[in-house]
Amino acid sequence: MAEAWASVEDVAPYLGVVKCTIYGRNEMRSFSAYRVGLLHKLKLSEVDGRVRAGNAVDKSEGPEAKR
Repeated sequence: MAEAWASVEDVAPYLGVVKCTIYGRNEMRSFSAYRVGLLHKLKLSEVDGRVRAGNAVDKSEGPEAKR
């Protein structure tokens, strides 16, 4: 059976982040995301692979870390 596509709204709680984190910092370019109308669709297996490869967003990056 083929893997289902997930929306950013589904992926954000799966990763434990808010959806702005996925949309921001060019994260959508690093995922193999496809746009369907106004929605972006991702495969959870690809998201898992990116996290396992160590390419996930690090909390030490971004404006929050500079405070």
